[in-house]
Amino acid sequence: MGSYSRIERVEEDKASYELYGSGELHIGRIFHNRRFDQAMVAYLNCLQQLARVVEQYDTSLKLPYPIEHDRVGGVSIKLQFSNEETWTRALHHTLLNAKWVLAFASSFDPAAAAGRISDAADLD
Repeated sequence: MGSYSRIERVEEDKASYELYGSGELHIGRIFHNRRFDQAMVAYLNCLQQLARVVEQYDTSLKLPYPIEHDRVGGVSIKLQFSNEETWTRALHHTLLNAKWVLAFASSFDPAAAAGRISDAADLD
């Protein structure tokens, strides 16, 4: 099969969506773009889930571009029926959000976070 990126759903139908394209022009491309769009929306969903975990540790932190369904910063991540400029802007927003999550993860101190969580539990 080779080395190709894909995202797999672990719930419900356990579907697999390809995060790559061949670049060829043919009728099957329409169907492939649909699967690629589903993969990109699934990736946004994963990124949004990570952001929610980050926000549990620090409620003042928010994604620079909010994610809602297939939109990031109000721009659709779907390639099909979109123009190149709009899609590129959505990818830019997605990458900045991913960079934000990565920056938090690289500076995260689990020991300090555990202390804050246990302190909050003591208040109850």
